[in-house]
Amino acid sequence: MFQTLKLVLLGLCVGWCVPLQAQVTQQDSIPSRSFDWSPELIAIAEGLPIQHGGRVKPLRTWADFKLLALSSGRKVKIEQEGETVKIDAVAWVLDCMFFPELAMTYPVLICDDTSVLRAVGMDLEDHGRRDRFSLQELQGVTVRLMQSAQRIQAMDEGERAREETQTLDFALRLRTLQGLHRLLAPVRAEISAPPGSAVEEWAVAGKLNLVTVLANLEGVREALQSAGEDGQRVASDLGEALEAASLSGSSELSLVPPAGTRTDDEEWLDLGEALAAILTEDHTTSREVLVALRTAQDAATAGHVDDLQVALVRLVEVTSRRAEARGELRSVASEVSFRNAGLFTWALVLFIVAFLSGVLALLPGTRWLGWSTWGSLAGGAGALLIGISWRCWINERPPITTLYETAPFIGVCGVLLSMGVARIQRQRALLPLGAVFGVAIMFLALRLEQLDAVSTGDSIKNLAAVLDTNFWLSTHVTTITFGYCAGLFAWALAATWVLALPLVRARRTRHGASAAGWHRALTRSIYGVVAFGLMFSLVGTILGGIWANYSWGRFWGWDPKENGALVIVLWQLVILHARQGGLIKDLGLALTTVALGSVVVFSWFGVNQLGVGLHSYGFTTGAATAMTIWHSLNLALILWGLAWWFVAYMKGSSSGKGAA
Repeated sequence: MFQTLKLVLLGLCVGWCVPLQAQVTQQDSIPSRSFDWSPELIAIAEGLPIQHGGRVKPLRTWADFKLLALSSGRKVKIEQEGETVKIDAVAWVLDCMFFPELAMTYPVLICDDTSVLRAVGMDLEDHGRRDRFSLQELQGVTVRLMQSAQRIQAMDEGERAREETQTLDFALRLRTLQGLHRLLAPVRAEISAPPGSAVEEWAVAGKLNLVTVLANLEGVREALQSAGEDGQRVASDLGEALEAASLSGSSELSLVPPAGTRTDDEEWLDLGEALAAILTEDHTTSREVLVALRTAQDAATAGHVDDLQVALVRLVEVTSRRAEARGELRSVASEVSFRNAGLFTWALVLFIVAFLSGVLALLPGTRWLGWSTWGSLAGGAGALLIGISWRCWINERPPITTLYETAPFIGVCGVLLSMGVARIQRQRALLPLGAVFGVAIMFLALRLEQLDAVSTGDSIKNLAAVLDTNFWLSTHVTTITFGYCAGLFAWALAATWVLALPLVRARRTRHGASAAGWHRALTRSIYGVVAFGLMFSLVGTILGGIWANYSWGRFWGWDPKENGALVIVLWQLVILHARQGGLIKDLGLALTTVALGSVVVFSWFGVNQLGVGLHSYGFTTGAATAMTIWHSLNLALILWGLAWWFVAYMKGSSSGKGAA
């Protein structure tokens, strides 16, 4: 059904993109904005409450994720007077609203493979293989692109070639971008009102704006009734224009709270629906929102910044008052602060600083840098903890409700774990490893956030009914995710152990067996972290069974996710028992722990790729390729370790003979 809906929308897109193209080509020049979006204007606009994805959020969040989905970036880069200027996401949305012709010149839409555009006849002389395009650049191929997308949409997914899938994805994102430039179409809708017309009193330059009509509805009605046949003709024109305008608004932005209570009516109205609401019922909020937007549009066009600021303040006041009455405004202002704080970005920066200072601290005479490493790691972990807690308050949920949220949680737990292990083992060389772990996980978080932007437009989502329980989310999910974290950090320790084998051998040859004490500390750390992770993995798996029994009426159903959790527990038990029983020594411990990394990642990501089972909550784009690379990396590490052991054994090295 959803695929059919997308096909219908693409067909509509072909219909209205032709007049849009004609409108642009008829213009002699692109209108410019006579003022800059000041921090004050952006601060007002970014706090505008809207509804998207089933929840009320600030315009800041919606704009950030919309730009991330379309552009794979967080700023719009444009050339202005020979210089590259970066435009904020909210400023970009404001241009889409009030200056759509200008916004059409912004290179926003990312094309991962420009052969898609070459196939529909676009000249790509000034563009690379992966580049960004503006609507103005694409106007010549828009119709052909949409027609190709319609044809591809009608095909079975399994029959589509890679280029066809990319064409369809690009066309859908193009449709989304086109919709953004029509956000205020209902506000700008007007009819002709020449001198002598019954509604001449409210017309400007021979045009009557529909919002003006609605704002003066009683006076317009009386004028039309007293004008006889001319009034009937104007009334007919108004009716047709209002009907068309009510359908022209983009559903991308719902910013009019309904008249009912939150329990009576959950859905907010887009501007087209707001026009219809005024005609069918006494909807004061719709009228006030439309009038405020029309006032803001007139002020922006005229370059009257003070009037624009007053109109934006009025718009935010109207929507906020109604949203507060419905109990939907609680966290909007806080979410704006959260988005602007950029705590997760600061955490990434601090982890990078910690890695650099930690590596330098290993050099002679730079031991004092160790304090910088500790401080940077602690600061990064603190930023993550604050950010995670802040999201919990905004979402009114435990720390982990989506796949994206597992990444920051694993990141902060892994960094804290590295600090604890470094302290216990008195090995400051483990601190840079903790920093690398934090950096890697935060880059993964950025990637998952981008995937969420494309798929749902937000990283805070409404939960499936079976997941809608804070108790089990805060117990089972948190515990099992900490088990993932311990397994992955144990992998990081083991991978370091394996990669350091040539260095250890060289130091032992040069300085004796006691020169690689940190390598033995790594061995102890691997064993301890695996045992530590076993506790959380086991408890989390048991709690998951209890939750499954509560929700589905059975403790265990051999679901892929359940099997993945069980395999983690069993493999950790194999590692620990084999080590205790003397079946494996240092090298064997490291290599089996490297294999544990593959087991953990399969349970973490792999289940979604299978598309089966009650725990399969969605396919993660690109995860299959990433996991293939991950498993290949682990296989290479294991083969490297075995090759080193074999060479050492053949040479008669005592370390080689006893290491396995």
